[in-house]
Amino acid sequence: MPPPKSLTQLRSLQGKLAYIRRFISNISGRCQPFSVLAKKNAKFIWDEKYQSDFENIKQYLTNPPVLAAPIPGRPLILYTAALDESLEALLAQVND
Repeated sequence: MPPPKSLTQLRSLQGKLAYIRRFISNISGRCQPFSVLAKKNAKFIWDEKYQSDFENIKQYLTNPPVLAAPIPGRPLILYTAALDESLEALLAQVND
């Protein structure tokens, strides 16, 4: 998947990601940097920071986490993170 070269292509990418958002953990946090480029009257300058964020999204999409139903009786672990732009939580269970 090539990086967007224009505002139209960026909005197309955002639309595609919005369509599959329920399958992407922390989608708002991952896509937040692109909202600066998508603002009205903003210059579209794709620099290394945006490329890095784009590569991170691609990496996540090519290696998604494995989801499975929890096993009753085993402990659950809650991970949380808070940033200025987003909140994140993950409920996990270690299965040997």
